[in-house]
Amino acid sequence: MNDQVKDALAKVPAVTLGFWIIKILATTFGETMGDTVSMSWLGETTANAGQSGFDGYLVGTALFGGLLALLVAAQIRARRFHPFLYWTTIIASTTAGTTLADFATRSLGIGYPGGWLHSHLRGGDRDLVYIVHAFNFIGIEPGYFGITAASSPDKMDEVIRIIREDVDQIRAEPVTPAELDKAKTICITMNQLDRQTNSDRALQAA
Repeated sequence: MNDQVKDALAKVPAVTLGFWIIKILATTFGETMGDTVSMSWLGETTANAGQSGFDGYLVGTALFGGLLALLVAAQIRARRFHPFLYWTTIIASTTAGTTLADFATRSLGIGYPGGWLHSHLRGGDRDLVYIVHAFNFIGIEPGYFGITAASSPDKMDEVIRIIREDVDQIRAEPVTPAELDKAKTICITMNQLDRQTNSDRALQAA
């Protein structure tokens, strides 16, 4: 083992059960802190959202991104393992990642792959549901499908209204070639994600 490898190993903790417990707690705390600052403290999901003249997601990303850069530099320069520095850097990385993802999806509109339901219920600043999913019934006449959504009670009336509007729209208007291509891309993406599970990999290796 050369000196560079020894130096690198000297600055990280041993991968034990305690490591994973702390790692989960640090990741959870970091993501919660990122959402708390950008959504609550900077007002992006409050009634005053957009009235402050600045983008809370961008400010949060800049704040935690700068902090992360400083901590990473300190971690690189460290000669040995410093628990406080190491775990603070981990928390900063998850916090910066959370605010950056929020900025990309909510402010820039990049978002995750999704159709009408996803864009109308979760796109931009419309956090009306936690999840929304359409599925078909096997064994019933072709054309039957269901839609499930998870939301808070005070938003359910609006969620149901938007779902019904989308269903009426798909019945009244034909799907465009661009929308069909997007749906194919989403199906391929989800299939590839499903194939990354441990159980699927085990089946492929068998």
